[in-house]
Amino acid sequence: MNRYDLTSYEKTYNDFRYWEGSEETNETQRRQTWQQCRSMTDHFYDELVSRGYLVPRSDPKV
Repeated sequence: MNRYDLTSYEKTYNDFRYWEGSEETNETQRRQTWQQCRSMTDHFYDELVSRGYLVPRSDPKV
């Protein structure tokens, strides 16, 4: 990922309102979709860390 990708990813990850105007019709549905996506992202990240492909940022080795 380049810096632009990371910035865009961080915005979508941290703010469920980032996708306002998307197909979801109301805020509750948009929030639920955002939570599901964030959960999948967290699970994927944890899996990459457990397999040794990534080192967590908080790791002092970085």
